[in-house]
This record gives sequence, structure tokens and C-alpha cells, in this order.
Amino acid sequence: AGETARVNARITNPGRLPVQGVTARVIDTAGNLGVVIQDVGDIPPRASRELIFAIAVPPEFLLDAVSLLVVETISADGTTSRSEPQQVSVACVPRLAISAQAPAGQLAGGQSVQVIVVLRNESPCVAREARVSLEGLPPDFVPPPEQRVVELAPGSARHLTFNVLIPQ
Repeated sequence: AGETARVNARITNPGRLPVQGVTARVIDTAGNLGVVIQDVGDIPPRASRELIFAIAVPPEFLLDAVSLLVVETISADGTTSRSEPQQVSVACVPRLAISAQAPAGQLAGGQSVQVIVVLRNESPCVAREARVSLEGLPPDFVPPPEQRVVELAPGSARHLTFNVLIPQ
């Protein structure tokens, strides 16, 4: 989601006569990404035209899906042709929110404190392989190891605890 898929197409006129007024379009037969159209114009006999279609995937694409893209051409006389479907996987990009609860009270050197972090998936798709780490600690602090969240369902939250040793 939020990226652009590029489809390269070669349109060939194998015949002995020119083909006039050709229009080409990429169709997502699964209905996820819509249709992109380009005007090709006339194609002389035994000639080809190279096209690049740019298909923008909306950033708010709400699900992981498989799209089947087909290039279809139509000439001025109504002749049509279609390519074989090409499979394209489209992934929803999860939106994660994070908040941290700093330790409360008087902190002393040599003491270990816990920082509690809440990771929340605010999107309608599953978040996978999230890595959470503490940053911005003073230079003499040893940062705790990062934590990995393998999977977080839509609307779910995970509480993570980081132990931080306060230097002497």
C-alpha cells in the first residue's frame, strides 16, 4: 500500500496492415486496483510499441490481497486482445502507535527500573515483525535489547517491559 506498481507491456501488430487508434489498458480482474488507460495510436505492420503503466496503490489499502493484472488493447475497428493475467500481491501497511510509561519516583544509581511500552495496531490489517527499542537514553546508560513482536492483530495492543540499569 502507498507504492506504485509498474507494468511493462509490449503491444505488437503481427499483421500486414496497420492497426489504427489503439488504446491499451491494465485491468485488475480481482477489482482491487481499478483500471489504467493509455493511448497507443497507430501501429504499423510487424511493429511493436513498448508501454509502462503506473498503478498507484492507495496508502489506505485495507487488506492483504492478490490482484490479477491483464493488459487489454482495443483498436479503432473494435478488435481486442488480452494478455495472460499477471499475479501481483498487495499488502496493507499497518499503522502502529507506541507509548511509554517512564518509571515513577526517586531513582538511584545502581538501581534497575522498568520502562513499560504499549505497542498498538491502529490499522485494519495484521502487523508482522515489529521491533521495539528504547532510544534517547543518556550516553552512560546501557540500552536494553530490542524486543520483537511477531504478529499483532488489528486493534490489539502488546505491553512490553524494558529493564534499564541506572549507572552509578
